[in-house]
Amino acid sequence: MKGKVMTLGALLFLVVWGCAKPPTQEMEAAKVAIQAARDAEAQVYAPGELKAAEEALSEAEAKVEAKKYKEARPLAIKAKELADKAKELAITNKERTRSDAEVALDDASRAISEAKEALEAAAGTLSKVRKVLPRKEREEFDSELDSLRSLVDQMEKDLEAGRMAFNRGAYKDALDRAEDMAGKTRKLKDELLALKDRMVKARPLPWYERLKRKRLEELRKQRGS
Repeated sequence: MKGKVMTLGALLFLVVWGCAKPPTQEMEAAKVAIQAARDAEAQVYAPGELKAAEEALSEAEAKVEAKKYKEARPLAIKAKELADKAKELAITNKERTRSDAEVALDDASRAISEAKEALEAAAGTLSKVRKVLPRKEREEFDSELDSLRSLVDQMEKDLEAGRMAFNRGAYKDALDRAEDMAGKTRKLKDELLALKDRMVKARPLPWYERLKRKRLEELRKQRGS
């Protein structure tokens, strides 16, 4: 009887020991899935989902370290599922971002072309009124126009950098650059158009226009009296 009890105890120990093994297979599968998600650039296109998978794996590893294998196994399985989801989402989001970046780069290119047209218009206006402007105002307009011209040149360089990012597959970077450029370039265009208007207004009126305005002012005074 004593021998049977000992045998039963040994069998029970073996069963418990067998069930308490680390979930090595599940842990390895989770690690492989997370690496696959990273290879699909989930850190860029599905960062939240990848982080959740990595956190689940870290929790599973902590349970294994504490020899809580029963609790570690479902966490490892969860980590793999989250990583698989992150990979799929990254692939989808990357393709969508590629399309968005392509459109945004075209939009930025158009905005830069419009800014260059506004720059040429402002330069043309300054050329026409230069001779009649006081020296101080002429120099101020020259300085402002040169500054804005430098900004337009920089926008063209930024556009080229955005295209290079797109061509190497860095679609998120290309999209961010293009959207930033489009906004800044449109603001730059508005500044150039405003500069052109100020140049026109700064031009002294011809003598006949001054005389005409003077007479109109006199007529208004007479009617008012």
